[in-house]
Amino acid sequence: MSKKSRNICIDIDGTMIDPYFFIPYLNELTGENVKKDEYTSIDWNDTYGPQYQNIYENFDMEYSHIYKEASLLDGAKEVVDKLLKNGDEVYYVTARSKDIDEITKSWIESQGLDSSRVYSLSGNSGKVKMAEKLNCDYFIEDDPNNVKSLLKAGYKVVLMDTNYNKEVLEEIEDNFESTYKSADYSNKLCYSDKNIKNMLNNIKNNLIRVNNWKEIGFKLKV
Repeated sequence: MSKKSRNICIDIDGTMIDPYFFIPYLNELTGENVKKDEYTSIDWNDTYGPQYQNIYENFDMEYSHIYKEASLLDGAKEVVDKLLKNGDEVYYVTARSKDIDEITKSWIESQGLDSSRVYSLSGNSGKVKMAEKLNCDYFIEDDPNNVKSLLKAGYKVVLMDTNYNKEVLEEIEDNFESTYKSADYSNKLCYSDKNIKNMLNNIKNNLIRVNNWKEIGFKLKV
């Protein structure tokens, strides 16, 4: 009996490339001197301050050359190659702007990967929908907001551990509690202690935290 192939969705920035790759570039652009251990929020408004909002909003277009200078994290290509050899389908799902889709695809090609599998979403809001469209079995991701959305939607997430995603499960639990407290009586039936516990257990079981691509390969059994 042939083994069922899996659909693996992989984020690019912070997952295939170093989560702290942008720090030296942002430091140069802002004049700040943020260190790696201070990079505790993926929201640049928190990390660098809202006074540089114009840089953030136009980053993909005005500083697109930066993306060309990125390198794959150690082991990333080897794991992708093993997944493909294993018969799995691999898709690169990024929040990067569609306006720089060709730059992203060109970079993927330069790494020896298949650029036809790139999906540029112009923001994070479409990741759950794309996971649904691609019938995703595992989503490899670093962004805590995407991770929370994917977990709540029932997807298995392989989380690349970073300074800025340490509290994912705690934040989900807090969200469930606040939702329950603010719900009207009829809706509270859906948020009983037992239901909340079951939902949180499912979410915990669907979250796989890793430190590197070697661990990703091990967790995905390739």
